[in-house]
Amino acid sequence: MYKSELSGRVSVSDEDVIVSKPAVHAIPSEELETALTHFNLDEPADGPQPPATSPSAILSQENIPMMNLPPELLAHIFDLACHDPTSKFYIEKNRKQTITPFILGGVCSQWRAVVWSTPTTWSRISLYLVTSKYETQLELLKGWLARTGKKPLTIDFLFQEENDWCERIPTEIIELLRTSAPRWREINWVLPEAWYPLLAGIKFNLPLLTTLSTQSLWHDCSLSPSKRKRLDLFADTPALRDLHLNGYYLSDVDIPWKQLVRLKLQHVYIDECFFALSETQLLESCKMYTILYNDVNRTIEAKSIGLPFLTYLHFYHSNWEDAKILLSSMTAPSLRTLEFTDPLGDEVPLLPSLLSNIGCNLTRLKVVDWSFTRHPDLVEFIRGIFSLTEIKIRLRQPSSVMSDFFIQLLWTRAPTFDVENEEETYFLPYLKHFTFSGCVGLRNGFENELLHLLQCRRPSTDKVESKVVPLLSFTLDVFEGGGTPLVPGDELKGQLQVLVTDGLELSIAFEGTSWL
Repeated sequence: MYKSELSGRVSVSDEDVIVSKPAVHAIPSEELETALTHFNLDEPADGPQPPATSPSAILSQENIPMMNLPPELLAHIFDLACHDPTSKFYIEKNRKQTITPFILGGVCSQWRAVVWSTPTTWSRISLYLVTSKYETQLELLKGWLARTGKKPLTIDFLFQEENDWCERIPTEIIELLRTSAPRWREINWVLPEAWYPLLAGIKFNLPLLTTLSTQSLWHDCSLSPSKRKRLDLFADTPALRDLHLNGYYLSDVDIPWKQLVRLKLQHVYIDECFFALSETQLLESCKMYTILYNDVNRTIEAKSIGLPFLTYLHFYHSNWEDAKILLSSMTAPSLRTLEFTDPLGDEVPLLPSLLSNIGCNLTRLKVVDWSFTRHPDLVEFIRGIFSLTEIKIRLRQPSSVMSDFFIQLLWTRAPTFDVENEEETYFLPYLKHFTFSGCVGLRNGFENELLHLLQCRRPSTDKVESKVVPLLSFTLDVFEGGGTPLVPGDELKGQLQVLVTDGLELSIAFEGTSWL
């Protein structure tokens, strides 16, 4: 399988994953014409007034506090509005709701004067390249870059239709990007391999670049490995700390791995995971999105991986077996958060033993979009993690109907066989937050067991219960297919309300019907 085949295999919705979709801050094509109609990109800040349809007549009233703010404070607010974090790829409807300097400048002459004279407000450039609007967008980009002065740049660059740019090369826009390279601080883009020669000038000329998110053109991904070009444009980036690669063979990428602290790899083979992790000992955050099935007989050489600073690890759409191989080879004493999204396969690993090998005290575990069939495995998968303070589990259909799963999981203690010491084993004694969403099969007495469980997790001052920290939040969302909705009686509601009054954040709903 080439990296090519990844495009049709996964629909990625995770907020950190680069996909070939428009960014929330990309410039709507319809806004480009409007902006250029009402504003001359070269005119001074005290130029023509905004269009008659603007709300300036409303906002110009002296009794409106917003109109009396100092220009410096207004400029800071505008920066926050226009620099809302990207690296998020939303649907077209949301993309059109982005705030740009043109929107703010169209409110009134006062705002326009502030916006036009504040380079930092323009220093985030989000371009969603539309074939039919190319000339307009080119002129807009020229003026936009001019207004940024010498400020560091954050750039998001995507295509409406990638296929339109397989052979057509926007040389003018590439040149604008190349000449501004010394000011790049963050860049998030789809980068065609045909552009590599035209961007050669950015090599050794990226002193400020701290964050790089880059994805291959799907056309390039369809090529055999022997025909792929080597990506060495970012080999010398002394400030680079955050990297996201999607659709590359890591052997074709020249990156200063050893200085990275945040890493996201999308559509990689497990041997590439071993390579990257063994080269990035300073990692604090790591996300593995879609570990590809090794159907091309790539050689896998498992080796010890030491990540002393790693605190966050996320596997997305990866086989349990691959995750197990990596975790069993890893030592990460600082690991605190572990997430699995859309895991594949039925053989669930014994996570407690893996974490023991890793040498960490995990506090947060999140498993979402999981289809599985054997819920006893899930209890053993989690319950032995002594240090957990937060658990979130969201199943998807089809999955087994849960019956005693979280009842068994959340029992505070069970008798041991150590008769001489007369001790008891405490399960998840530090658990503070628990969320479960899925099918739950009900049986007689379920509601009373659940109430007892919650009461045990809200310890009194007696000696035994004080060994379990108070549960602060409990969320149970039973969706359709979980059986007949259970409606609690008034007495049960009253007892649950006592827990809420005592400080428990409680939400229990069966097919949308809340218990409280």
